[in-house]
Amino acid sequence: MEEDGRYHMSSRPYCVKWTPDGALLAVGDDDSRVHVLDASTRSVQRVLNDSGAVDALPTLAICWRPEVGPRAQRHILLEGTCAGVLSHWHVPSGKRMHSVRQPGNAIHCLSYACDGWAFATSGKDACVRIHEEATKSEVVVFKGGEERGSLVSSHVQQVFCVRFHNSNPQLLASGGWDKVVHLWDVRTGKSVSTFSGPFMAGDCLDLHENDLLAGSNGREHQARLCARYGAHHRARARTTRR
Repeated sequence: MEEDGRYHMSSRPYCVKWTPDGALLAVGDDDSRVHVLDASTRSVQRVLNDSGAVDALPTLAICWRPEVGPRAQRHILLEGTCAGVLSHWHVPSGKRMHSVRQPGNAIHCLSYACDGWAFATSGKDACVRIHEEATKSEVVVFKGGEERGSLVSSHVQQVFCVRFHNSNPQLLASGGWDKVVHLWDVRTGKSVSTFSGPFMAGDCLDLHENDLLAGSNGREHQARLCARYGAHHRARARTTRR
């Protein structure tokens, strides 16, 4: 593998995400800014939220909106920060299209449904929120619990990963510090399946068809593949050691 380019940042990067077409790379930093790099020219196309505020907090999560349909706007970026601020950016113009704050929360992770109808957020308060893209309003909240006994129905510690299914816009999974991965069904508003083990402290969860891949922070079993997960299937986990 050869290095194909290098970009120096004056601040520390916290998250990175390619556009679906691979044309742009977004990098969130510790000053609430997002640097958008052009892959073809190896240059900075734009820096979002470049206000230089002294009280700026890190951008912890970014996600590109799916470009679905012939009239879909291209290059819309969703950003979540340590201060609980959720922003939609129109990258070509550099304009913030919408912004809302989740009081007392830090947004650690974001994900869009495959058809773009909704996006999910989660973080410090252990709640997984589903927002309708058209209105930006919360339509479902999978609330976090406070007791270990509630792990079968909710998270009880901070959530660091959330991911919609690759082809089913009503299913998503999440994981974090409580070592339980939940599969959520937006239609029922409930957790329909769980499996225990992965300790997640970053973006390390993916869903594809009938498989769920989860990373785990530890000395062994860092990758776990859960096959045939779901409400009507018994999970079968395979682990990989370093």
